Amino acid sequence: MASHLPPEMTNEILCPLGVKDLLRYRSVCKEWCSIIDGPDFITTHLKHSKLGLLINGFGGLENPDQLVWVELDALELEDSPVRFTQLFEKRVVVLGGCNGLLVVELDTVEGTAIWNPSTRKCRMLSYNSDSPYGSWVIGFGYDPIYSMKAKAWRGLDDGFRENYGYNQFDDHVLFNNALHWILTPKLEGHGPLDFIFEFDLVTEQHREISMPNFELVEGETFTLKLDRGSSVVWARLFSVVPSEIIGSAYHSLGSVDYLVPLAYHKTTDEVLLCINYQILVVYHLQTKTAKDVRISDIPENFKPLVCVNSLVGID
Repeated sequence: MASHLPPEMTNEILCPLGVKDLLRYRSVCKEWCSIIDGPDFITTHLKHSKLGLLINGFGGLENPDQLVWVELDALELEDSPVRFTQLFEKRVVVLGGCNGLLVVELDTVEGTAIWNPSTRKCRMLSYNSDSPYGSWVIGFGYDPIYSMKAKAWRGLDDGFRENYGYNQFDDHVLFNNALHWILTPKLEGHGPLDFIFEFDLVTEQHREISMPNFELVEGETFTLKLDRGSSVVWARLFSVVPSEIIGSAYHSLGSVDYLVPLAYHKTTDEVLLCINYQILVVYHLQTKTAKDVRISDIPENFKPLVCVNSLVGID
């Protein structure tokens, strides 16, 4: 019966489903398998994929419980998280993600891989042994500088400064098809003046962006970068006072050493925060109150990443 459905109807039925179900439904019939594996369906499904939170446990990933994914809209419903089956025998650290693909560091000796945990497809990345640089960091996004089909690295034009160091645990942010890192110049006779290094994955152009010069209040102040042509304007988005979180949610929390926003819900005016790599809270910006988010059986210490599940391949 499934094979007699019009293709448009079949696509409409399959597109809202999750990756786990779609992988099972590939065996329904050859037509469904062909549709689900097709590039057009994969692209359409990706556009409709719901954002989720990937929990990457510290201390190694020796078991599937150390890498779990929860849909953002279901965080407070206490639904069972998706637990990804571990492919690797070595310790794995998630360095970044885009379109359902993760770039993971397997081991300092073995190197790095691109992995789709939903489809269990993986490809190792070889290092460029001819690079003149003694150290490196990774940024991961769409239109990468690494050619998957050619299995080769492509060097870019020079012009990258060598007199800076990477900050914030080598973390990066992908925004508007560009990668961003916080950098600290290494100039003799000058104090540390952090700035943001931006690399556009489409144009392959880079620029330096000054940090916002707002006067900080108690706790962290988060801002939003707005482009006005070639210039950048910073706008204050919101501020979070750690004492308000401690008093509203986790009373046993002694101090806030690390605080980062993960997602913002415009309708409810709430923001999801990660505290000290151990705690997730939903903070209401108007009432200035917080409530804890409890996900069953997650590691005690973890690094969160907002991402989607997808069928995107790595070929």
